[in-house]
Amino acid sequence: MPKSLVIIGYGPGLSTALATRFGAEGYTLGLVSRTRHDASLTQLAEAGVTAHFEAADAGDIPALQQALHRLSAKLEGVGAVVYNAAVLQATDILQVTPQQLVQEFGVNVAAALGSVQALLVDLKQTSGAVLLTGGGLGTHPDPQYGSLSIGKAGLRSLAAQLHQRLQPEGIYVGLLTITQGIQAGDPTYSPAALAERFWQLAQARTSLETTV
Repeated sequence: MPKSLVIIGYGPGLSTALATRFGAEGYTLGLVSRTRHDASLTQLAEAGVTAHFEAADAGDIPALQQALHRLSAKLEGVGAVVYNAAVLQATDILQVTPQQLVQEFGVNVAAALGSVQALLVDLKQTSGAVLLTGGGLGTHPDPQYGSLSIGKAGLRSLAAQLHQRLQPEGIYVGLLTITQGIQAGDPTYSPAALAERFWQLAQARTSLETTV
């Protein structure tokens, strides 16, 4: 598998830790987010990590797919992708409008599928890996996080289907289900500790889901 990783939903916290962890292993990075994070990009450059950035909103799937195609060209092939985009909003399920639910489901689930589809040729050629950021709400829904609970459940189902569908193609799909809030300095739930779990998933390429 070539040492190239695309992170979708890049920003401070977990995504930055992922970039640092994979970058330390010699990976070239493709980063996608709505806005640039210049301080983080500068830190990666100072650490000797090559990173390419493309601006795209996961809520606009055609634009996201175009950005991924541009990154694929810059990286000369994608060996791994992390989907870390989500609408992290606390809204009571009875206050979620149907339109809002559809829109947020697009970011939480549909854009993950669209990302895999956009990079599928690369992933087949590289026997690549798809890593998805799951959450405890996917198995234990909370009506105070109504839309996100549905989204994480949908993402978990998508991960299981992609794992089964793409394994014969030589592509690994793994889901890291995070059951607690991400906390700096925590030995289990810090960004660095979680990035290490993603790294382990990508190296082992065995189990569908790891829960922390």
